[in-house]
Amino acid sequence: LTRGRPTLGLSYEPPGPVEVLLVGCEDGYQDTVIPRLLAAGADRDKVDIVDGIKDGQGKVRPFHLLYLTELENYLAAHPATALVVIDPITGYVGRAGVKDHHDAEVRSLLEPLAELANRRATTIMCTKHLNKDEAKTLASRVGGSIAYVNVPRACYVVADDPESEGRRILAPFKWNLNAPRPPAIAWTMNLLPPAEAAPILADPICSHLSEPDKAKLAGQLNRLVWAGPVQVDADDLLRTAAKTARQSTRDEVARAAEWLRERLKGGPVGSILCAREGDLVLNHRWPDEASLSGEKRRKFRLNRVNWWREKILKPELGGAAKKWGFAPALWFFRLPEHAWPPDGDAIEAARTAEDCEDVEDCEDGRVGDPPSSTGSSVASPIATHAWGCEPAAEDAFEDVGTPPLQPSPSSPSSTPSNGAAMEREPQGREEGQLACVDGECEEGYV
Repeated sequence: LTRGRPTLGLSYEPPGPVEVLLVGCEDGYQDTVIPRLLAAGADRDKVDIVDGIKDGQGKVRPFHLLYLTELENYLAAHPATALVVIDPITGYVGRAGVKDHHDAEVRSLLEPLAELANRRATTIMCTKHLNKDEAKTLASRVGGSIAYVNVPRACYVVADDPESEGRRILAPFKWNLNAPRPPAIAWTMNLLPPAEAAPILADPICSHLSEPDKAKLAGQLNRLVWAGPVQVDADDLLRTAAKTARQSTRDEVARAAEWLRERLKGGPVGSILCAREGDLVLNHRWPDEASLSGEKRRKFRLNRVNWWREKILKPELGGAAKKWGFAPALWFFRLPEHAWPPDGDAIEAARTAEDCEDVEDCEDGRVGDPPSSTGSSVASPIATHAWGCEPAAEDAFEDVGTPPLQPSPSSPSSTPSNGAAMEREPQGREEGQLACVDGECEEGYV
């Protein structure tokens, strides 16, 4: 879109380059979104990213769907914006004080958003996750209120192609536009060659990353390769994909049980060590634990140990977890025939795994100092506006519950693209503006 080329692998006369506005709070901009935009070949000068709403006192407030006047003012000042992406929509519904499953309340936010899209001739694309109830129709699997399906004019589902590993399909399941219903589209994600990834990794946007993190990011830089239309029904696609996923889960459990049985052949093994080594065998890479806070690290380890204990050790092998020693105690996976207590080597290995923070050190059997993190932030060449997902001050939600703002009768002043402030007229509450905050991108994990 930003390059003015046809998209989705289709052949048509494109309207020329357009601008795109991204509103998202699940992925870090510097570590995920912007590098992937560059990998896709996007023109960064035509992409703006929202961080929040800056009020008259310069305080940044989280964006939500009651700030439609600010959004409309932005679109009026940037008429080349043809696409707004809100990912995920539920994050911005909840912030507005609306319960996700209350149909009337959700409609009170989505209908003005749809009217805004129509008024400004702009596509507003919102993403939402499906629930896990495979017995329901696809429309009923969209979590929360049915308004998420009823209000939009078109709805698509994205799923793995069950007949072709590594391929994905975009399939429509609702189409209320005055045009022929489009076919489903397939595509694959191809890793960028090293020569094409190198300039992205050398870009200032990645300068805060360590060399190991850059190497990991290089393995996540993909480019979409469109495979063209495919004949598939969206509901059938989800049912087949779910059946394939269940088989994949059964296969993974069988592999995990075979590995753990072999790993415990010599006696009890530390539970964290089993979870860490087993996940590597299953190709479930652990994050760099030194980058996680102590509580997040504890919860992550606990979740993985619980999976191995409850899904593999107990039901598949008839084993159990048992505690050894006192504060700090160690937990071991053991089979019924194992002698107790564990031998000295097993205790030492379990204690090393408990203390280890860096996954590379743990794989090598070493305990090292956690890597340093400067926490520095680099100004992004792609403008970020004060619209983000950072936790707000306690009073940032003081105006939640007020009705959606109406468009200001005055036209906003024309401002430069990529970094300009967007102003609005006072509407009976504190005056605010959408202001560019370069370099204040949310940081995430590679």
